[in-house]
Amino acid sequence: MSRHLTVFLAAAVICGAVSTAHAITPLVIDDFDNPATAAQYFTLDTNSSPDFTQWAPKGKVLIEHTGTDAAGVPGGERDVFIDVTVGSALIYSASGEVGNGHFDFVTSHRTGTQAILQYDGEDTDSETGLLFSNGLNLDLTQGGDNDAFIVAFDQVVGGLASSSGTRTDLQLKVQVTGAGGTAEATTTVADSGGPTEAIIPFADFTGGNPFADASSVTVWFNSNSALGVDLTVDYIGTTSAPEPSTIAMLGMLLCFAGGWGYRRWRKRS
Repeated sequence: MSRHLTVFLAAAVICGAVSTAHAITPLVIDDFDNPATAAQYFTLDTNSSPDFTQWAPKGKVLIEHTGTDAAGVPGGERDVFIDVTVGSALIYSASGEVGNGHFDFVTSHRTGTQAILQYDGEDTDSETGLLFSNGLNLDLTQGGDNDAFIVAFDQVVGGLASSSGTRTDLQLKVQVTGAGGTAEATTTVADSGGPTEAIIPFADFTGGNPFADASSVTVWFNSNSALGVDLTVDYIGTTSAPEPSTIAMLGMLLCFAGGWGYRRWRKRS
């Protein structure tokens, strides 16, 4: 066997290993497939659904999905809490849909409204805010394979930092609790008219290390209460963070060397 063919085969093996290392299937916490028959519409100006709990002065909406409406969701319940935190709640301060494969959230340009999704098992939340019943027993690392939190969007439009019209990217906050303590991270997501992802490595979280045995996961959308946000979420989960590494760089170099060597070998043979 020629030296160049040996290099080519070695490069192929290493390239395959590198590809496999970055092809880990994400752990999906919520893909919003349920409610399956139709997405559940919510808005701050109405309380037409028995699944809604809404409080005067119509600044907060709570949706608790359980049973088949939360099929596949860790802990058996999805809590959706819509909260006007800047300005007075107005008609259509915020609206959206949950289910049928997506989570939509739209806010007005006159109020700052946050959407909070929480996964902590079945409980009874209240107007004062979401409880932390810590009802999960979830390994977000999937045995050490995953090292980052991911939120996949179908589209994102950030809001206005103030009524003056200064644009700001969507702010996203994630909190995880568990036996290892409480960990939090905040990031921003740039505007995108199509699919995009927010990936937060566990190493970027501050606080404890609860990822291997999480008891609750909470995600704040528009955590800085910007005005006029519009977003659609495809799924929430964990994954392996893509990052340059020594073996990846070596793999690329060997792929190049292997290809070059193989072409020379073919010419000579």
